[in-house]
Amino acid sequence: MRRALVSPRPTRYSRFCSLGPSTRRGAAPNARRRAAAESTSLHIHPAATARRVLVVEDHQDGADSLRMILDLWGYDARVAHTGRDGLELAVRWTPDVIISDLGLPQMDGFDLALNVRREPALAGVRLICVTGYGDAATAQKACECGFDVFLTKPVDPEALHFLLLSSGGASE
Repeated sequence: MRRALVSPRPTRYSRFCSLGPSTRRGAAPNARRRAAAESTSLHIHPAATARRVLVVEDHQDGADSLRMILDLWGYDARVAHTGRDGLELAVRWTPDVIISDLGLPQMDGFDLALNVRREPALAGVRLICVTGYGDAATAQKACECGFDVFLTKPVDPEALHFLLLSSGGASE
């Protein structure tokens, strides 16, 4: 069973979900990613260049801004503005990481996470929740639905970058 844990402060409002034993392929970080993670600046790191990140956010400006930052960091980033579109794109494109809001049209972030976890092709995907809802009950529900990390908006870009650099994904 997943449960929300208050993080040791990568950002002030972060919570991480306990996962138990890792079942993801390549979950152990390699030396190059560890070295890159030591310097979590807005510069491009070689470890980021091949990673696929899907942003699912209904706020157009927020989604576009995050995609631009991800592009600057060297990630291959795509955006979906509804939960349903996010799931369809994830199945077609198979990202390494999905960053999703909870309050989405057509399918909320909770249902998106549940559906992603049911898709065998997406078994290694890391799910990061980024939301304006910061209460403990929401964090617990997000973890139970399959999110690996729960972050409250506004998210510190440095902390997000560190999470992306340290995440195990399908391409490893």
